[in-house]
Parts: sequence; C-alpha cells; structure tokens
Amino acid sequence: MLPHAPQNLIPPVPLYVAAALAELGVVEDARPFKSAARIEEYHAATVAGRALDDVPWCSSFLCFCFERAGILSTRSKAASSWLRWGTSCLPKPFAVCCFPKSDPDAGGTGHVALSLGLSGSTVYVIGGNQSNRVSIMPRLARDVISWRAPDEHFPNPGALT
Repeated sequence: MLPHAPQNLIPPVPLYVAAALAELGVVEDARPFKSAARIEEYHAATVAGRALDDVPWCSSFLCFCFERAGILSTRSKAASSWLRWGTSCLPKPFAVCCFPKSDPDAGGTGHVALSLGLSGSTVYVIGGNQSNRVSIMPRLARDVISWRAPDEHFPNPGALT
C-alpha cells in the first residue's frame, strides 16, 4: 500500500486475472514430439480434455484461469466460444477481448485474451498462445470484436488481498 495514495486509484485485481498473471512466461516446448505439461493442463480445463501444446490454446488458457477462480468458463478450446459467454460490456480492464481470425483461410476460430487496460487506441492484453507463450501484448482496440464480462449470476471473482 502506498502512503497517501487514493484507495480507489487501482481497481482490485479479480482472481481470474491474478491466475493469468501467475502464468506469465509459460512457453510451448519447441522440441519435436514434445509438449509443455502446463499447457496440457490448460487444455484439461475444457470438455475436450488434455491436448498437446501445438493445439491452439488461447481459449484453454482462459478456461483454466476462470475455472481456477471459481467462475464457469466456456470449457471450450474454441476462441469463438467466448463470443457467447458472459455479458457484453464496454471496453474496460479485466474484460475478455475477442478477436477475429487473422487469416480466414488458415482455420481456427480467432483469438481471445484478457484486457489489462487501455491507452489511447491500444488495449493491453494478457493471453495464452501469444507468440507461443503466455504474455502481455498491445493490440489495437478497434480489432476487438466483442468485450465480455462474467454474468451477474456467476460467482463474484473477488479480489486479491
């Protein structure tokens, strides 16, 4: 706690965001026929279960973070599943940011990550499978196709103390 700092200067960090931050630096295993065990655990948070780290894992990462915080996730490996999750919200810190597919011919269902905050036209997101690791990256806020927050009937994510 900073002396003389306003108590409402920094919002409390929800447990699902704290779970994501704790995973920073987890990286895919680049060796042939190998897979990062931690990323396989992210996949285990989905109904499809464990998978190797070469299976797209941005959604599995968010499922892991929300389930760890006691909040029902989509339990799907598909990034597009988050388009229907929770409730739509205005751009804000700690929201789920859904991004479109970058290449329509490449397959996949887009990208999903958590907003840490906005600065001008940039949203800073923490997510899995960003350059093959859990990382914080700047993205253009205009590229977000949906901002989502946990539904009111979901358990309150609370704050770290």
